[in-house]
Amino acid sequence: MAGKIRLPRQPRFVAVALLLALGLLVWIGGCTGPSPLKPKPPVVVEGPCGALPAVFNPLEFGLTQVGTDTTLDLATWNLEFFPLRLPGDYECPHPVDSNRVTATADLINLMRLDVIAVEEISDPAGFQNLLDLCPGYEGILAAQDRGCNFQRVGLIYRSDQVAVRSTRLLFEGNTRAFPRAPLQADLRITSNGISYDLNLIVIHLKASGSFSSRERRREATALLRTYLDDQAVSSPGANFLIAGDWNDTSDDPPSSSSFPRFLDDPENYEFLTQPLAGQRAFASHPFGGGSLIDLLLVNRAACEDFDTARVTTLRLDGVVDGYDNISDHMPVMVQAPLFK
Repeated sequence: MAGKIRLPRQPRFVAVALLLALGLLVWIGGCTGPSPLKPKPPVVVEGPCGALPAVFNPLEFGLTQVGTDTTLDLATWNLEFFPLRLPGDYECPHPVDSNRVTATADLINLMRLDVIAVEEISDPAGFQNLLDLCPGYEGILAAQDRGCNFQRVGLIYRSDQVAVRSTRLLFEGNTRAFPRAPLQADLRITSNGISYDLNLIVIHLKASGSFSSRERRREATALLRTYLDDQAVSSPGANFLIAGDWNDTSDDPPSSSSFPRFLDDPENYEFLTQPLAGQRAFASHPFGGGSLIDLLLVNRAACEDFDTARVTTLRLDGVVDGYDNISDHMPVMVQAPLFK
């Protein structure tokens, strides 16, 4: 028996229990993403939609304007129960944090993005207050009301460049797959005399790292995939971009991925944000180790338009004092040179 170490009965039981508890914590870890000790490497995608965007960091030298006249500058930004007072002041009726509204408006006005998909809008009046402080911007909020603090998705856009042709809610009755119904806005974006038509879908999928939550995300993305496939048949050539808080990373292995219906078809779909995956410096939800769970996906019709684009996570937490009073997520953006 030389060379083997045996634990006494009691400590061995405790050790096993601790290991099981640790495994359970990892499994239900919510949206904390990959282990901070070993970030997962990005997945290399092949196929017509495999020309992944370059990564850039426009905030490398501090807070500055990001949008330009020759590019489509589009971001997704989870605003964390906007505009309630943080952290966790969710009592009803809830207090609106006017300082938070002003600070968020200041960032929008400075960065000068064309289109911002937003999630977790909990107060329509507060959302309108935000728009009132952003001259030159307008907004759309999903027409859903399930009581105090319900998290809506929405859209903020430059009114001088973006024309909203139509809007609709998708899968509104399927609350299992979509706790918040996706918002589709069909846009015409114009700059430098050049126009680009884009069908934008804003989503906020089920949170949590549990098995049941992952299955609900799988159901949601399967429904989205079927919808987009149908659109490719009925409206060939229509450009679609799906932006939002997907509440999971896109670089998990197929057996545990929440999004296999998109990842297994590089002929027709591409996560523009894939080059950021597994890189802690570009985590969109940097707390608890960091993960990229705010994602941008395009369909085949739009792939070629974005193959010279650049992507980034705008790590505002590194350049804005007190950013944790604004949100626990960072904006994730794509910059595509569509208007040269």
